[in-house]
Amino acid sequence: MGRHYPTVPDQVVQEIRNRQGDDGYVHLGRSPLAKGQAVRFVSGSLCDQIGIFDCRDDQQRVIILVDLLGRQVRTRVAENMIAPATT
Repeated sequence: MGRHYPTVPDQVVQEIRNRQGDDGYVHLGRSPLAKGQAVRFVSGSLCDQIGIFDCRDDQQRVIILVDLLGRQVRTRVAENMIAPATT
């Protein structure tokens, strides 16, 4: 009998990588986003776009400022749709 291992969706792997700190540990719980911090959309129609973290809206949603059509627009998205932008 062969061994069969379940696959892990790419989004789950990316979320784990996004939570890994400079110390090499994966930090569980809420990400420590600060107002004004650059974030990258990791899913949805704005995937790979960069925005600015404004604030938390509730337990699962955040407000991100995004440049659209030459102006900054407040966008409310699920927190798991963004990750800190890497330089």
